[in-house]
Amino acid sequence: MAVSPHCTRCSAAEEDAIHCLRDCPHYREIWLRVGALSWPRFLINGCTDWVRAQAQGRNGTRFVACLWGIWKWRNNMLFEEVGWSVGEAWRRLCNEHDDIERFMNGEDDVNDDSWMARRWKAPPEGHVNLCVDGSGCSLLSEARALKLGLQVAWDRGYRDVICNTDCSDLLKALEDDERRQFLPILGEIRDLTSRSWNVSLSGISRDCNLPADWLAKKGAASPSMDLCLLDNPPSELEILIIRDRLAFP
Repeated sequence: MAVSPHCTRCSAAEEDAIHCLRDCPHYREIWLRVGALSWPRFLINGCTDWVRAQAQGRNGTRFVACLWGIWKWRNNMLFEEVGWSVGEAWRRLCNEHDDIERFMNGEDDVNDDSWMARRWKAPPEGHVNLCVDGSGCSLLSEARALKLGLQVAWDRGYRDVICNTDCSDLLKALEDDERRQFLPILGEIRDLTSRSWNVSLSGISRDCNLPADWLAKKGAASPSMDLCLLDNPPSELEILIIRDRLAFP
């Protein structure tokens, strides 16, 4: 049985080692995300010299993690029925990089700038973190979730609140006077945040907002439209909360 020398991803004439790990356009996306093209000697020829130069350089840990992640992604595309998207490959790579950092340095000795995976961060002492997510993809559903979350926080007496949403469009809309005219709920949210309390609104990645996403989907599937407050999270939700607290991938 003849084996084609062509790259199975981009159909390049020859898939040698350096093409497979660095030069294929599909894997180049990973190197672009990590900023590797600006690393010293990153584009040198010769796979052995390239690996040695990068692994021994100041970005050695990131390089090795990317190398391993790209190899796993390639094998996934070749041998698995469901291939990873570049986003999924990147997420897995970031988490594995952080596992290496933990193993080599210990959690407490790793600078925040060294982490590659986006992670939830606990609020400062005395503050409450409010993470919200809408049950649909519309701006209105995201706004309703934010308004409801803020109202519950206010009613429960919290006065130092850090509020996170993974909807960047909502944050932009709240700053847009014209859009507030056509979507009154945006003005209602502004009125809530203008009360006598300390509340900040900021964006968060979807990977860091999984508990809120779980609650939103659970609520959307419920036949009841009434507000449900949980004193203790269900086991499925508790796992996501523990994952965030311990910074697990």
